[in-house]
Amino acid sequence: MSYTKYNWKNLYEEFLTTNLSPGAFAKEKGLPSSCAYAQFKKLGYKPDPIKSNNRKKKSEDDIEEVNIVPVEIVPAKPVQKTLPQKAATISLSIGSATIHLEEGFNKALLKDTLEVLQEIC
Repeated sequence: MSYTKYNWKNLYEEFLTTNLSPGAFAKEKGLPSSCAYAQFKKLGYKPDPIKSNNRKKKSEDDIEEVNIVPVEIVPAKPVQKTLPQKAATISLSIGSATIHLEEGFNKALLKDTLEVLQEIC
C-alpha cells in the first residue's frame, strides 16, 4: 500500500502537538509506525533522548534508592612557589687557608680558629 496519498507535512504538524511517540501516533492514525517514523524524520523529527531512555516502565522492584551527598565546591588556594633559600655564607681567606662560614656559625669557635691561624701564618 502506498502512503504517498497522505499529507505527511500536516500529519507531522499534528504529531508535534501531541505528546505521543511516532509509533503511538501512527497506530492512532492507522499507519505503520516505521512509515510514520521515516516520514517524520525526513521532516525534521529528532527523538528526545530522555524520553527514549525511559520508554521501558520500571517496576517498584527495579527502582533503587539513591543517597544524595551534598557537595561544596571550594576554590583552591593559590600555591605560592618559593625557591629554597640558600644559607648565607662568608668565605674568609687567611694565608693559604679558607674558612667558609654559614648562617648560625659558632662565634667562639671562629674566634679560636682565627687566633690559631694568626699565630701560624
